[in-house]
Amino acid sequence: MMTYGQETLCKLIKENTKGKYSVNMLKAVLRELFPVMANALIMGDRIEIRDFGNFRVYVTKARMGRHPFMGTPLRIPPRLKVKFFASRYLQAELDKRLKEGLK
Repeated sequence: MMTYGQETLCKLIKENTKGKYSVNMLKAVLRELFPVMANALIMGDRIEIRDFGNFRVYVTKARMGRHPFMGTPLRIPPRLKVKFFASRYLQAELDKRLKEGLK
């Protein structure tokens, strides 16, 4: 398994589009895209990307935990978190890969 950063994604997009876009142009698009997505999520909006999935913000409940060193009870406050839900297409492809044995 590999981790894909912005540089790698831009190079792959350039290859897939047969060099139609430069890596620098694609980096500029990503630099603009991610803050727009982040702001939408901060405002509580949902982001849906067809055939990929969607991102939603949800609230975790306040709960009691334990201090890792002392072992004393500790109140953990509620938080906003982002969750990704794969599209049906992406989930089907992931399930297919699982059946094939995770190559």
